[in-house]
Parts: sequence; structure tokens; C-alpha cells
Amino acid sequence: MNNKEIINKIAFLKEAMINDKLVVFAGSGISVESGLPIWDDLLKGIKSKLNFDASKETDSLKIAQLLYNEKGEKEYYDIIKSLIYDNSSNKYNPLHELIFQLNPQHIVTTNYDNFFEQYIENEGLPFSLVVKDEDLPYAKYKNLIIKYHGDFENHNIVLKETDYLEFSKTNTLKEIFVKSLFSNKVILFVGYSFSDINLKLLSRDVQYILKKHHQRAYLLDLTNLISESEKMYYKNLGINIINYGQAEKEIPNLESFFDDKQINLRPYSSRAYKLLNYLNEFNLDKYKNNLGVVLTENQVIDEIYNTFKKFHHFRVLPKNFLSNLYPLNKNTKSTMNIRDNIFICFNDELYNLIHKFQGKEDAFFNEIQKEKIVYCLKRLMYSGVYHIAVPKLNSDSFGNYSYLEGSLISLESKIQLDFDCDCMSCNLNNYKYSEVISKIEKYVITISTDLFDDLNYANSLYKLNYNFKSFLAYQQIYYKANKQKKFEVSFIAIYNVYWLGKWSNFFYEDYVKEKEYEIVKKFIRNIDLDKELYKVKYLVDEKVYELLREIRSGIYMQNLCDEIDENYQKIPETKKLIEQGGGSSNNDINNLYKSIIKLENYRDLNFINVNGYSRITKAIQKSINAFIVAYSMKFVENKLEHSFFVTSHMKNYNHFLIKEIIEYAETAKLDSFIRENKLENIEISEESIQEIFSSISNFLESVTTTSSKFKSTPLENKTVVSRLSSDYNFRIKILKQLDNICLVLTYFKLPEDNLNELYKKINTFIKFVKFKGPFDYQYLDKLLFKKHLEIDSDSILTTLEIFYSNNRFDENYDRILDVLNAKDDNFTTDLFDVNQYKINNSKWKYHIVYNCLDGELKETFKNKLRSFLMSEEADLFMLFRAIYNDILIEPQIVEKYKSSILQILISYESQNAKYRSQSANAVINFFKLIYLKKIDLKGFENTEIKDDYFKFLYDPTNFPIVDFNPEWLKIEKCNPFIEVFNGVEYIIPTLENYLTNNEDVDLMKLYFRLKKKTHPKRMIHSND
Repeated sequence: MNNKEIINKIAFLKEAMINDKLVVFAGSGISVESGLPIWDDLLKGIKSKLNFDASKETDSLKIAQLLYNEKGEKEYYDIIKSLIYDNSSNKYNPLHELIFQLNPQHIVTTNYDNFFEQYIENEGLPFSLVVKDEDLPYAKYKNLIIKYHGDFENHNIVLKETDYLEFSKTNTLKEIFVKSLFSNKVILFVGYSFSDINLKLLSRDVQYILKKHHQRAYLLDLTNLISESEKMYYKNLGINIINYGQAEKEIPNLESFFDDKQINLRPYSSRAYKLLNYLNEFNLDKYKNNLGVVLTENQVIDEIYNTFKKFHHFRVLPKNFLSNLYPLNKNTKSTMNIRDNIFICFNDELYNLIHKFQGKEDAFFNEIQKEKIVYCLKRLMYSGVYHIAVPKLNSDSFGNYSYLEGSLISLESKIQLDFDCDCMSCNLNNYKYSEVISKIEKYVITISTDLFDDLNYANSLYKLNYNFKSFLAYQQIYYKANKQKKFEVSFIAIYNVYWLGKWSNFFYEDYVKEKEYEIVKKFIRNIDLDKELYKVKYLVDEKVYELLREIRSGIYMQNLCDEIDENYQKIPETKKLIEQGGGSSNNDINNLYKSIIKLENYRDLNFINVNGYSRITKAIQKSINAFIVAYSMKFVENKLEHSFFVTSHMKNYNHFLIKEIIEYAETAKLDSFIRENKLENIEISEESIQEIFSSISNFLESVTTTSSKFKSTPLENKTVVSRLSSDYNFRIKILKQLDNICLVLTYFKLPEDNLNELYKKINTFIKFVKFKGPFDYQYLDKLLFKKHLEIDSDSILTTLEIFYSNNRFDENYDRILDVLNAKDDNFTTDLFDVNQYKINNSKWKYHIVYNCLDGELKETFKNKLRSFLMSEEADLFMLFRAIYNDILIEPQIVEKYKSSILQILISYESQNAKYRSQSANAVINFFKLIYLKKIDLKGFENTEIKDDYFKFLYDPTNFPIVDFNPEWLKIEKCNPFIEVFNGVEYIIPTLENYLTNNEDVDLMKLYFRLKKKTHPKRMIHSND
């Protein structure tokens, strides 16, 4: 006897479960634990109700018929119902629950009770109930509960002789459907005994109709022993017996699949539970690994293809999940068979197949085989596996295997991933907004559109900040996927609906009406993700369910965020260590990079839209800062070349990291952080320069189109520009990305020709996109300030013309004039409108405008400035600027300025701390003008100055030496102050003495600046 006979049968049933081909036939034995009688006990009860002694009668159908004939229909039904339900608990039992865990496509029961209905109602499972023929055409769900012999509620139970004889007439559709299941499904009989008339009739009918063209059926036999002849008898009927006694011998741990402390069942029911639970928990992959069967190449291809096809809508699988999929784990001796991007393959057949495959042009494999292999290799590469190798013969001391030298195969040598296809997602990732919007406007989710394309559409709406439209699209997909029985897709859709609804404020989207908003809120409140997940548990492959469960929990993404946080903390610590003369050789930067890529690919390629509403965005923003620190370490290391330690840093940026900045960076914070790390001209890897140039070009060109006649002249793309004007959320997204692009161009090193080409495209962008906000294009200012020497003057002049034509006279306008003036000292312009220029909005730079104007225009501006400075709107700095830049040194301006300073000096000590810093700066600027001799101290002679530092500035020569604080010298270090301090005799000696006892780098630098002045000048006080 084959000692794996039962296990082989269980494996076959498990395969049917996974492939959605299992149909469970449930007999009376299933409901015994709910207090219902088995078939034989029911017959005994019927006999006891007859008016004669029927103890010797063996024809079960005749016995029921006799009762009907004696009692009539009403009493007959009452007696049968009483015999069945008198001892019932009226509740389903653990066997009913366990049957659903087997993922049956249908459950056919010959019982009359309603326990299966109770369970699907309580758990919200998508099963339709079929009790009579009329129910079949109107079944809502793919999965059916078929009450083959009717029930009491519908008054159509099948029990007596005439019921069976007339069954084909009264239950035609039901009979045809159930018998058809034997042709293409795998049948499992549970709760039937060999004496059960229902089992005999069904098996005989099927054998007669289908002859040898039916699938093998299986029956759970709960006895200790069955003879070979009886097994053969049922085998000839097409039924394979799974005997409990034999199973006990083959499966040593069978007892462990039932816990009598947790579940209270009778002996025979507990046997059924053990076998069903063993089937439910059966590890098919492990079973296949131990078969030792040599497969053909076509079988090897189908094995891996069928595995990946289950996850068709999930392009990226976590590596720990991937490594446990069959046949990737076939023959494996290690749980860690994927190391970084290398799959260490213990499956020789799979390795040899991939080794042999030469790509799409391979002449050995047919087109179908090549298509399947390419599909599988792409899935591996999407998941971050780029190499495959065989293991060494022996493991390391931890039981892990390295790959054998010379066996490494690059998957990229076989195929290339296409991230530049024309789908919405790829266009979005490449910033081709014009193409995306065009596709979105045309796309409609219908019954015939592909679910993958539908998900792509909904995801693209989300990425464009059309959160409400994305919500509605995912809602449509949810209903559609349910109808098409693609329950993994329906879960992803409702998952995204939930998160979009939870975190988005749709009411602030321009096109959302209040009534729609209220409907959406109500829908969201009714979503229970755990219940939704439980619904699909029995309707999808168990591995797919495992992945859905992971998505629901979010543990994988949270773990990646934790890894990012950990490395985010480690990298600055490493830098600090290096700065202190130490060193560190670690993989923190590389590990951070890998975690970010995993997180982004997993979320993006699987259409998981939670990034804006969770830790994910924060984690990515942290990583952006960490990479800045990692890059800055290269300069610390350069200074410490003598160090004994080996250190690590980031050499340059690539396309992926630049895109992360464009997509996620908080511009102001990153700008500040880069300056804090004193970085500029950050290097980009040579191979990424063209990719970055193309991506930014795509973004900037999205607002343009070309004429068929004048292809070289960009024209306004009215579709995109109008959306930017009308859609607030989309506009916010584009502005943020534009700011980040300007930041990238400001601090990162691109070839000068690329920079100039992109700057020209920025000009075209701002020409057509006329944003009105005061902070729009604010980082153009930064770009011009940092890179004006590299950018062509003609291009900057074009920017000036665009701002002038758009009546945009803001700080960017001031900066444009500033850099043009820096490039040409004699630069002047008439592209200026005095009436449109708001002096108060450009108080820091209005002097730039003044310097670039000429003739009458300059005089008109000066008059406007004079009027403004004498008004209450003008602040001290604006007055200072007019005097400092020799624009208006007129008595009334100077007197107003001095009067304001005098008030500050008098009231300084009593001022709120919040304003003292601002006041201090104003006073310092005042003394700068004094030291430059642009104004004098007339009127301040009898002023009582209480602050020691201000007293020192007022008269440094006569200030008491004992009260002098050398730290004051660091407050203002510009040349006019140095000139004055150099003429004060006690300052240098006092500073020398201070530095003897204190180490201060800044004061040391100041000391040498003072010493360089060989001819000290004595300050002449205004009173002299």
C-alpha cells in the first residue's frame, strides 16, 4: 500500500482549493453537532411514527412515502420537522465554519437546515442561496449555497419516494447545474455515510451521464478501517475514499489539528474536523518540494507563471513573501533565499530554464513560452530581484547560503523593464502631465475596460490631487471587481476608498458639491476593512489573501518606515563622529536607499494610495535630509584624509533621488537644510543627467504644444493651463513641484547647456501659466541668485519681459533686475510700471529697481518712493535702505529715520523680548550709517542709552575698557565696523588677552582682520 495515499489525495484537494475548483457536498453528519439527526436516526424516527411495525423495512424512500400516505402532507411535514429540529441548538457548529475556510466555490447540501445561511449572513460572505430552480438565474454572487433537497421554508423537501422520482421534473435547473459540477470541479463529500441514499443516487447518476469524463470525487470516511474491495467499489463509482484510520497512520501529527479544550465535538465530528483542518492547513509547496518528480520545461514555465499570475494586479511582492512562494522555494534549504537583489535558487529546473532563456528573440522557446517567461522575470525585477544564482554546497554557521561563484545570471541581460510605456502611470512618473490629462479626460470605467487599467486610472487621479474623483473611480472598481469575481482587486479598491475618505477633505475640492460630500461621508462611515478582508478570505488564493492581509495591516510599509527612521538617525551620527576625527564604515546610506526604493515601488506599482496620509511622506522627507547629510560627509572626509579610519559617504545623486526631492520635499525646509550643510553644486551621476533633464523638460513642456506649421515655436496648451487655473489641488501640486525643480537647479550641478535649456523652458512655462499668488515662483529667486553667472543674459532678460507683460512686479522681478545688473554694471531697463509696483511688497530690494532705471522713469520712481517713505506704511529698514543706497538722503527722510531710532534707544530696555531682536538690528544698521558718515549723531547728545552694547557703538573710543565684551565684535563684522574698531586702542590688546584664555574661531578671524589694518584711523565723533 502506498504510504502517501491519503496525503496525495489531500494535496489534490488543496490544489483544487487554491484554483477555485473545490465543491463541498455536505450531508447530515455536518449538522449532528447542532443537534440534528444523521440519516439512519431520521429513518428510525419516521418508522416510529407509522401506524404499523416497520422495523424490518429497509427501503428508506418507501418508509418516508408510507408516512406521507398515512398522515397527509401537513402532518407529514410537521412530523419530519419535529424529528429533525426537536433537539436542535438552532446554531451552526465548528464544522460549518471550517467548510467555508476551505474556499469552496459552491456548497451543495442535502440537509434541510439553515445553518449555512446563518453563517454567511453573520459573516457577510458573498454566497447566494439556491433552494429552488427560480433562484439560479438571479444569483447575485458567483459562489452558491445549493440546498439540493430543498427546505421547510420553501415547502420543497426531498425525502419520500415520489420526491426522488419527480425530482428531475420539479428541480430541472438545479439538477442539471449540480450534475455539471462533476465534469469540471473537484467534489468533496463531507458528512455522508456509505449507507446514505443521497450519496448512492448522486454517484450513480453522474457515472451514468458522464461515464469516464468526470473529475474524481472524494469522500471523508470517518471509520477506523475500510476494506480494499469497498474502496475499489467506490473508486469505480468515481469516488476516492479518505479513510480516517489510514490517515492517522500516514499523518503522525493529525491529532494536533483539533484542540478539544477549545472546541467541544463528538468523536466522529472531531475526526471530520481534524481531516478538514489538516486540508485547510496543508502546505502544498512543501508537499511538491518532496515529490522529486522531474518536470518538463513547459511544466517549469507553467509552475512559475501560474504563481505570478495569481498576483497579476500586484507587480511588487515583498522579498520575504516572494521567497516563500512555490516554485521559488522549491528544494530550498534556507529561509533567506533572496539576498539584496539576488535570488539564490535551489530549484535546478527553474535556474536552468532562466539560464537557457536568451530573451525575447530566443529561437528555442515558442512565443507563448517566451511571453510567460518574460512576464515572470518582470515580476521578479519589479520586486527588486535582478540576479539569480545557485547556492554553494555548504551553508555558513547560521544556516544561510551564499551563491556559487560563476553562477550569477543578470535578469537585465534577458529582458528590460519598461518604465517608459504610454500608460497614465508611466507618463505621470515622467511628468508628462499633458499626456496624462488627455488620457484621463477620455477614460471611462466600463464593464469591458481592463481592471488593471482602471486601477491605473484611479491611481493617476489620486497622484494629480483629484482625490474626490479618485475616490469615485475606486468605488466603481470595487463594485465592478466584485461582479467579475476579482476579489483581490475589490479589496484594494475599497482599501483606497477608505484611506482617501479618511484623510482627504473633499469639500475643499472646487468641483465637489455639498450633497455629494455628504453621500461620500456616509459611505465611508460604513466601510469596515477587516470585514471586507474576511469576505475575500475564502474567495481568493491563500497566498493572495496573505498579501491582502499584509496590505491591510500595513506592517511591511511600517517596517520600511522604521528602517528609514533608524538610518535617518544613524547618518548624522556618523557625520558627527567623522567631524570629531573618528571614522565609520557601514551600510547605512545604502540601506536607506534600498528601503526608500522598496517603499516607493511597493506602494506605487501596487496602487496603494496611502502615502500622503501616513508616516510614509514624513519618512521620505526624512530620507531626503539624510541623503543631504550623507553627501556632505564627502567634504568632511576630504579634510580628514590623514585619518586612519575608513569612512563612507554618498558620492552623487541619481535620477531616483532627484525625483524624490521633486515629489516630496518641503521646499523651504530643504532649502534651509542644504544651506545649513553648506552645500552647492551637488554632483549628479553622469548616467542620470540626461534622465533628470528629460524629466524636468517633460514637466515644463506640459503647458505647451506645437503647431503643425511652426513646430519649433511652443504654443499654449490650453487644456493643461485651464486646469491649472481652475483646479486648486492640481495647481498646488504643480507649484510645489515647480518650486522643488527650481531648488534642484539651484543646488545641483547640471552641465551649463542643460541648465540653460531648462531655464528657457521655465521662461515658457511662466509665460503661459500666470499664477496670481504672492508666493508663486518664489524659488526662481533662489535659482537666479545662485546660478545667474551660468544662465545666459538673454534668457534672464526674457524672464524680465515675461514678468513685465504679466504685470508681475514682485521679489522675483527685483531679483531678475539684480542679476542682470550683476552681469552688467550699466544695465538699465524701461520694462517697468511705476503704478503697478508695490514698494511695500519689495521693501528689501526696491533699491535694485532704482539702480536699473534711467531718466524720467527713475525720477518718477524716486518721487513715489519719497511719498511712501514719509507715510506711516514705511518701516525703519526701508528708510535705512534709502539712505544707505544714496537714493534719498534728504533732511525729512533722515530726520524721520533718526527720530525712530532715538525712540528705540530710549525704550529698548522696556521692550518685549519678541521685538528686541528686531530693534537691535535697526540700531546696528543706524550705527552702520554713522560709521559710513552718511548721517550724524546730531540730536542724540543727551540721550540716555542703557544698553551697554549700544553705549559701546555710540562711542567705542571712550567706552570703559572694564565693561568691554569681546563677544560684541561678532555681532556685526562688516568693513565699516572693522574700520572703526581698528581705531580704538584697547580693542586689539583686550582681544589678544581674551583669546589667550578662550578658544574662539570666529574671534580669531576677526583678530587677524583687525591686525591687517596697518594705519589705524581714529574715529571722529560727530560732536568734535
